[in-house]
Amino acid sequence: MTPLQLVDPYDYCIIGGGVMGCAIGKTLLEQHPDASIVIVEKNTAAGQGNTIRSNAAYRNIFDTELNIQLAASSIKYYHDMEEQGEDFGRRQIGYLFLLTAEQYEQYNTAKLDYSDEVISFFEFLDCHDIAYEIYTQDQLQVMFPELVLEPSSDVANLIGAKPITYGFLGKQCGNFSPDLVVQHYLRHYLNAGGEIRYQTRVESLKLGNPAAAFDPDYIPKVWEEMEIKAIEVSHQGNTSFIRAEQFIVATGAWINELLDPLGIQSLVKAKKRQLFTVEQVGDFISNHQFPNDHSIFPFVILPTGGVFLKPKGEAKSVVIGTSDVIGRRFEPTYPLNQSTFSNLDNPQAESDFYLYNILPVLQSYFPSVFDEYTQFKGTAGFYAYSVDKYPVIDRALSNLVMVSGASGSGIMKADSIARIAVALVLQEQYAQLYNGFEIEVSRFGIKHRDLPDETLVL
Repeated sequence: MTPLQLVDPYDYCIIGGGVMGCAIGKTLLEQHPDASIVIVEKNTAAGQGNTIRSNAAYRNIFDTELNIQLAASSIKYYHDMEEQGEDFGRRQIGYLFLLTAEQYEQYNTAKLDYSDEVISFFEFLDCHDIAYEIYTQDQLQVMFPELVLEPSSDVANLIGAKPITYGFLGKQCGNFSPDLVVQHYLRHYLNAGGEIRYQTRVESLKLGNPAAAFDPDYIPKVWEEMEIKAIEVSHQGNTSFIRAEQFIVATGAWINELLDPLGIQSLVKAKKRQLFTVEQVGDFISNHQFPNDHSIFPFVILPTGGVFLKPKGEAKSVVIGTSDVIGRRFEPTYPLNQSTFSNLDNPQAESDFYLYNILPVLQSYFPSVFDEYTQFKGTAGFYAYSVDKYPVIDRALSNLVMVSGASGSGIMKADSIARIAVALVLQEQYAQLYNGFEIEVSRFGIKHRDLPDETLVL
């Protein structure tokens, strides 16, 4: 190791330059404009980890008040910024849930508690002024000609593909360009005086006694209070230490690489998620009658296997994926008994997963479009799954805040999560979201976690 180098302490050090780290930096400087802040990012640019690999879809269709507010506030922020000339590549194409008769009946049955009443999911959306539309089989067949509503092929029978009886379209949903979203937050953060260090990998968090000077060789003692005194970083072969009054770990799926060695629980695990792109399907994308301004069909969720399709009109391609739960392992964050970091940096898509899990569902409902000869290419990233699919925003030590567990909703809820995280950093009891909704910060922590059960998770 090179001789000890100590960087003059910052007020705040944010570890992770993805959408979450950049959103936190921007929000923190808005509320504390005189603060000195540095973001430490191991890649050559912001958002090059799982942010850029994101499907970057957004929706306000949930069955809990909390998730509706988290998403709706962020969506309102993006909309209002667009009114001021910002570009997020946002396309409000809608979310189309294709439903079996049983699924539709579940949505239409009174099960949700709201204002001392028990109401249906559709009534719940009405109470929150969320725009949607219900389509019958006949309407769907006209609007989506290639869709087979009652699949009966050998493949469909093999996988048990059920008939589609209704379509449920969430009108205020769509997708973003993830690079434009992260660049928005980064630009405003830098313009406000924030600093970011690229190609700087955090090797470890260094503990120490709050009352003592920083000692890189400090050994924890059970009778002492402890805090993070510095982070050890490597840059172009050189090692140094960065000090700060407070540290914010916003590394998403990589969070346990830094917290596990300290014995700090995150309630977050990494799981691989894959997207597959089928190109040269422009006719399929444009051959529809759905009402939107982008000449493409909505983001579609099929009733079997959770398979979804996202059209990309300009590229004349469709991005396809699904979330496999049982059978897909949680990734170890680093090799046991080694000091090197994990394989989370370079996930690979699996062709067999597309061929044997996704393609049979596509062939059942869109047999004229997809077959075993259709060319595809895959990409992969990692979801940082929390135990309940809500973000974990907590103070792990007196000067260490962790923000992770977005569970696939990082871009969609980034603005709201950042505001909650900053409220925690500034030791505020409540966070006010962009849309004015207030929420108690401690609800997202580990000790006092108090979050409703959300069933509409994709």
